[in-house]
Amino acid sequence: MIWSDKGVTFGELKDVAKALAHRRDWDQYHNAKDLTIGVITEASELFEHFRFKSQEETELMLKDPKKRDKIGAELSDILYFV
Repeated sequence: MIWSDKGVTFGELKDVAKALAHRRDWDQYHNAKDLTIGVITEASELFEHFRFKSQEETELMLKDPKKRDKIGAELSDILYFV
């Protein structure tokens, strides 16, 4: 499924996430403890992209489409748990 940022509502994204969780039988893990662990784990993966980088290095990294896409993917993973 290809999505565009334009025209997709947050509600639609929530519905997709709920359907994915149901298909994979992840509903059993959707409690406060496991969701907190998920957010922290994904945030740590995002953090790895920026750790020990200067502001200049960060700005250069964000100009690289491949690196920016990887960072965006980590942000998407975090958003899933939110």
